[in-house]
Parts: sequence; structure tokens; C-alpha cells
Amino acid sequence: MTILVAMPSDASQLAQNIGTVFFMAVFLLAAPLAHITGAVFGVMALVRSNDNRAFGLLGIVLNGLSVMAGLVLLAAMASTIGAFT
Repeated sequence: MTILVAMPSDASQLAQNIGTVFFMAVFLLAAPLAHITGAVFGVMALVRSNDNRAFGLLGIVLNGLSVMAGLVLLAAMASTIGAFT
């Protein structure tokens, strides 16, 4: 988001497209995959006998809360999209 906000208005179309693709790749692909991976590692920590189960449970809860917060933000952004058209 910072890339799009900080980009000058007279930037080339190519720079704007690259910024948009980068934003979408990070926030729509990389971040959710990182949270899902963290949740899987948390489940693995619960199952393994030599790992701390409290940290595994904490990881699952924190990753779940992050995903839910992202979905709430996505829903909030989607509900206001009509204001800009």
C-alpha cells in the first residue's frame, strides 16, 4: 500500500503497473501463505513430542487471529468500493 501511496502521480504507467503487481503479490499471495504455513508449523509443534505445546498453540491462535483480521479488512474494503466508482 505504501508503494501506491508514495508513488508520484506523474510516474510512468509501467512503474504504476509494477507497483500494483507487487502489492497484489505480497498482500494477496505471500502474506496468506505465510500465515497458513505458520498455522501448520503450530499444529506440527502440538503433535511432536519434543516441542513446546504452548508455543504451538500460541502460534496457531496468533496466525488465526491475523488471518481473521485480514478477512475483516478485506470485507471492509470491499464494502466501500462503491464509494469510489
